[in-house]
Amino acid sequence: MKKNPNFQRQIKILIVDDDLMDAELLKKELLKNRRFEIKISENGKQALIDAKKFKPDVAIMDIIMPGMDGIETTEKLIKIIPEIKVIGRSAYLTNARICYMHNAGAVCCLSKSGKDKLKELIEAIVGSVNDGHYRTPKMTEALSDMYSRKVIYPVKKGQKPLNPLEKDYIKWFPLNLLHQQMADKLGRSIRYLETIKRHVKTKIGAKGDPDIVTYAIENGIHIL
Repeated sequence: MKKNPNFQRQIKILIVDDDLMDAELLKKELLKNRRFEIKISENGKQALIDAKKFKPDVAIMDIIMPGMDGIETTEKLIKIIPEIKVIGRSAYLTNARICYMHNAGAVCCLSKSGKDKLKELIEAIVGSVNDGHYRTPKMTEALSDMYSRKVIYPVKKGQKPLNPLEKDYIKWFPLNLLHQQMADKLGRSIRYLETIKRHVKTKIGAKGDPDIVTYAIENGIHIL
């Protein structure tokens, strides 16, 4: 049987995490494996810069970061290095975060806490490089739930359905992003955001910002 050429080669890993203390501790543990070469990026923007020079095989991506979060960073990172394997990590790993990371291109998502977390991470790194994928029971459960459950965007009687841009606006709204961050997410100007918000409030019957947040959470379309 022909051996996989990736089986014992050096693996370059980019750790992307705004918690530098946690990142350094993780780096120290991973470097006990002589196959690993590691670099740390303290935020999403820096990760995109570092990736072009470092050319990592794997990115260990903190999902929740200020500014450019792990989901957006994953999407942009894969455009720079299509073959990279992204492993999402969060101390508060929810099914919603797993699904959003999966849609962004991550091969798997792991919790930062729990028993044997380092062993599981190493298995994910090696498995994703050797086999191109790695799947945990929690990820299988989250994706199964996503594909089996149809998300409904209810509107007030007599109103037109929400368009894709308005749905994306609602999805990101609970994160309380800055105007420029929201504009970047939607690919629209800051001025146009007010138009989107006005249409959303009319269609779903929201009187204020808290109503939009409640709508997003109750209908399971938020990114928290």
